[in-house]
Amino acid sequence: MEVAPRRNHPDPSKWIAAERAREEKAKHPGSSAAADGKVYLRTGHFFVEQEAQDQVKKIHALGLPGKVKLWHRLKGNVYMVLCGPFAADGAKAVTAQLRADGFNQVERVSAASVQ
Repeated sequence: MEVAPRRNHPDPSKWIAAERAREEKAKHPGSSAAADGKVYLRTGHFFVEQEAQDQVKKIHALGLPGKVKLWHRLKGNVYMVLCGPFAADGAKAVTAQLRADGFNQVERVSAASVQ
């Protein structure tokens, strides 16, 4: 008898945190994420833009907001992959879920540093 592989079911906490962030953004369209106490989660950095875009697609497939931020460095461009913005209290649950989904380098980043 063949056993079906175990499938991970989505953790509702990540959806709740993402939805809260979207609702806050809709309530205050002119305000910045930094002013609202929001944070981003950096899931990686790449030297090739396509690799960063591929990771953003994985984040979007989880139903989470994601984007690539270009950082100009002396030795070349770096493409940071960011998930968010999230309310600071919701970021912990999203971080845990991203790690469970295979994102090993998740770090909290202030929204002010992303602007």
